[in-house]
Amino acid sequence: MTEAEWLASTKMNPMLDYLEGKASDRKWTLFSCACVRRIWHLVSDRRCRRRVEVAERFVDGLASAEQLNRAAEAMDEADDLEDNAGNHTFGAVESVGYTGTLAAWKAASKASDSASFAAANASGKWSAKAWREAEATEHLVQLALLRDIFGNPFQPRTPDPSWLTPDVLKLANAAYEKRRLPSGNLDPARLSVLADALEDVGCSNTNLLGHLRGTGPHVRGCWVVDAVLNNE
Repeated sequence: MTEAEWLASTKMNPMLDYLEGKASDRKWTLFSCACVRRIWHLVSDRRCRRRVEVAERFVDGLASAEQLNRAAEAMDEADDLEDNAGNHTFGAVESVGYTGTLAAWKAASKASDSASFAAANASGKWSAKAWREAEATEHLVQLALLRDIFGNPFQPRTPDPSWLTPDVLKLANAAYEKRRLPSGNLDPARLSVLADALEDVGCSNTNLLGHLRGTGPHVRGCWVVDAVLNNE
């Protein structure tokens, strides 16, 4: 894949394939969680929701592997859960929280596919053409999430240390922590303020500033916020 193909692609699989082995478990888990939060209204069972919430804490070191395993077991022990949640919804949630680079990458691919299937099923559009269009629409949003989290892998993204002032770090932390729930989206206003602060300390990187000021969606794992906070 070339940079031009990455920027223009409307297909998920080639982009996922290109990123194989190039990203952390944390990034893949946050992408999986973002896909599930897109269909949060379909995740009616509390045990499903808890699996996602614990996985989000786990990647930031705020939950233990034991807690993550218990959340997965609680979901899996419910005999009627798959019927209640819907096969594709259940499959998307089940993909969250895998560790190990290959496992997390495969799980992200499944989360993307399952979530887009669930969204299409919930659209109420039952003709083959309308259903495919609904699925494609969800995949396009997922592509935006993928680019938000992974950025442009063909461009360097390390911020100048002189930009990382206490005020900039405080604003980046606030943008990361004070997201909007249940969507999980970061607050555009906070990201805009962060962009202004970076510009004030000498940042002139148009890709970085433009991303923060862009329409998004932005979620945890956003490549700019992660770069500022030195998150892998």
